[in-house]
Amino acid sequence: MRLSEHGLLGTFYAAMRRPVPPAGRGYLRFGWLLLLLLAAQVISGVLLAVYYRPTPELASKSVAYIMRSVRWGWLIRGIHHWASFFVLALAGLQLVRIVATGAYQGVRRPRWTLGLLLLLALVGLAISGDLLPWDADAYWTARALLAEVERMPWLGAGLANVLRGSADVGADTLSRAFVLHVLLLPALVLLLVGVNLWMLERRARGEVRQ
Repeated sequence: MRLSEHGLLGTFYAAMRRPVPPAGRGYLRFGWLLLLLLAAQVISGVLLAVYYRPTPELASKSVAYIMRSVRWGWLIRGIHHWASFFVLALAGLQLVRIVATGAYQGVRRPRWTLGLLLLLALVGLAISGDLLPWDADAYWTARALLAEVERMPWLGAGLANVLRGSADVGADTLSRAFVLHVLLLPALVLLLVGVNLWMLERRARGEVRQ
């Protein structure tokens, strides 16, 4: 059984082994830089989660503890924050490049859709991460965001209630933001990246057969 033919790890393995034409190597470096930044976020996020406490009473105190008392905590949090910023910037630039070159048309349209979904998931990660310190700014940001969600047609009110978790913004809201940030949205990002690589590998195999 060959590793390159099975599973998500096999997809990454096959993508790394496949030769890339010189004209596409610049875009490949762009994509691998994006993946490297995502990996930095995952590693730094796991280290931060060891000390973070997702309750209104302890959230801001645990963030302050990370910054002041944990060895290299300020650096790890800085890496997590700035990696998030650069990931969003690179993902946005990638979509701009796709639009500018017309690469969203024809057989590449599904990958364009995946890219939009990935960008939305990354924005969700950034927003939910900003709420986790649960200071005054995070609290009022949560209220403002939920008010905007409620204005969405059809599903807005129901979605806002799910995200809020109770009658008013509070502990349940923070708990849901934490679950979104550390479980649901990272899993979605990993799934979208994996599907994108799988589609690239499938397309490459089709071109070889032709």
